[in-house]
Amino acid sequence: MKESISWIVTNWNLYWGDGSFQYLLLAAAVYLIGWKRKKRSVQQVLLYLLAALFLFACPLTAAVIQKCIGESVYWRILWILPVTPVIALAGTELSEDRHTDFLRSGLAVVFLCAAVICANSLLHSGNYSKTANRQKVPDEVANICNLVQENADEGTTIRLAADDHIAAYVRVYDPSILMPYGRRTKGSLDRDSRLLYYLINGDPPLHYGLITKFALSKRCNFISVAIPEDFNTGAMESMGYTLIGTVNQYGVFKQIDSKQETPGKENTYG
Repeated sequence: MKESISWIVTNWNLYWGDGSFQYLLLAAAVYLIGWKRKKRSVQQVLLYLLAALFLFACPLTAAVIQKCIGESVYWRILWILPVTPVIALAGTELSEDRHTDFLRSGLAVVFLCAAVICANSLLHSGNYSKTANRQKVPDEVANICNLVQENADEGTTIRLAADDHIAAYVRVYDPSILMPYGRRTKGSLDRDSRLLYYLINGDPPLHYGLITKFALSKRCNFISVAIPEDFNTGAMESMGYTLIGTVNQYGVFKQIDSKQETPGKENTYG
């Protein structure tokens, strides 16, 4: 029970970050409960707020939710909190009690300033970043795709194997690039595709020899894989792939004789 409560508190703090919006929500809820609780519209919003908080904070419901969607995304249940409606309703109710337009306008300015001061920028925590490409994918994905396109042999179909971070965005940026699997192995039709996925997404140190082996079996003429700074390309070159460039921590490899595709089963690429 103690561990469950600690996990709930940790996720609560993770959701709000360094901002103070939860205190603005608390102030709005206290005002509505204390002065406006008899209004039906207020009761409905507050009941929804309390129900959402109960689902998140009760150890029993928290355990069920974590079992269903996973511990790493448990804090997302807080997205159902009616934060904006509760704060907006409190501001509206407070403004309606004022009898002059001047006071109402003044309160609107106060509410706006409070929201700005209490809020926390989405870009502040580092989970989001501005991109330079119009598809709005991570720039390293765009750079990898551009590097692959620049080095592709004319008239050949590009088949790229990459880890989940890159693979999730590749076909958003460039639909002409085919892949042997989608995110979390979705779309993989056989054992080799799944093994390649698990190998390339494994914990370091990665087994680069096996990665190239299964990449060849899936007819991938390009591989994008995380490599250490002192990486020795020998294992990859011995299996028929050469390093054509690096993008951040990723090395981009091309099949040395990519015009001659490795014979094998026909595969469907996502």
